[in-house]
Amino acid sequence: MDIYKIREDFPSLLSKNDEGTPIVYFDNAATSLKPKCVMETMQDVYINAFGNANRGSHIMGVRASNVMDTTRENVKNFIGADNKRNIIFTKGATEALNIIVFSYASNYLKEGDEILIGIDSHHANLVPWKMLCEQRGVKLTFFYVDSKGEIIYDDFLEKIKRKPKIVSFTPITNTFGVIHDYKKIIELSKEVGAKVVVDASQSMTHIKFDVNKDDIDFLVFSGHKILSPQGIGVLYASDKVINDMNPFLYGGDMIDYVFEDEVTFKNYFEGFEGGTQNVSSIAGLNSAIEYLNSIGLQNIIEYENKLKKYFVEKSKEVEEFIFYGPDDLNKRVCVFSFNIKDVHPHDVATILDSYGIAVRSGHHCAQPFMRRQGLNSTTRASLYFYNTIEEIDYFFDKVKSIKKVLKF
Repeated sequence: MDIYKIREDFPSLLSKNDEGTPIVYFDNAATSLKPKCVMETMQDVYINAFGNANRGSHIMGVRASNVMDTTRENVKNFIGADNKRNIIFTKGATEALNIIVFSYASNYLKEGDEILIGIDSHHANLVPWKMLCEQRGVKLTFFYVDSKGEIIYDDFLEKIKRKPKIVSFTPITNTFGVIHDYKKIIELSKEVGAKVVVDASQSMTHIKFDVNKDDIDFLVFSGHKILSPQGIGVLYASDKVINDMNPFLYGGDMIDYVFEDEVTFKNYFEGFEGGTQNVSSIAGLNSAIEYLNSIGLQNIIEYENKLKKYFVEKSKEVEEFIFYGPDDLNKRVCVFSFNIKDVHPHDVATILDSYGIAVRSGHHCAQPFMRRQGLNSTTRASLYFYNTIEEIDYFFDKVKSIKKVLKF
């Protein structure tokens, strides 16, 4: 894997800040950069396939329909699904999770039932469940993690004994970058008859999912975190659940027949893709998956493991650097939450930005988790396979200067 050749595929790596300093992009957990092939694919749709998919019979509409069909097939293979009919395009993981909550769970659950989710869930996998519970008299329960962000399995086992109807969690967290044993969580959940929702937003280039073998009922992810455009996401719903879901958006193309006094709807993915679809972004998702496949998931994992090890070793050179997350590198990805002693995370991020280093600061859309850790916020550096050892060196060189800038 030639990292410098790969970097040539990403025009954004040549970007500079307003002062002309090259940008080091360490905010990949928020959104990834896009390779040239993705942008070129999107442009091609606007030039050669700009019809309304699944509507017109003219060549432009047919081409748009083919884009969606090809992408659906590739997504199916990417996650190990049996049939593309179970792949629903959404505008992101947030919309996908809301569809699960209000299209499926609102029908499936009754008053007194219980939902179990991880305390380290992103707000998108927490707030919709909370709203549903308040409306329907359903109980929302959390399983907890320790100070390193790892699941306390004694707590999980105690909670799962109560036989929740739904278990929803993330295999890899966007806060401390913790890798959970997702297969174990699924297995234990299935033993009590729970339906399983997997928020794979941070996981798609770290875990090779097989939704059938792993017996996953729902899996969601956002394309923009895996090189594709913003505004496109995926909801996988297994055959065990998809026909128990009500349509979420009513309108064109998701209907079967409409009469003055009756409406019938299409089945499987067609019932959930009402309205004009974002075909260019769908094409971009397809291109991103093909690009990732061309590099190879295992090659990406092995290279990021080198970055991860080097980043952690370099952090030990900074006395004021407070690191969060597991000590065992096998239990984490290249998502690093940290603080600089006596410096607010927002100040850290602002100073690093002045040097052209893009990081994130705040609660990372996980307030209950952060509160339980006794933290208001952290700074987060998240790396991807197009980042380099040299960028890590530059990052820590500037981290060492932060207190000098603040005249400590």
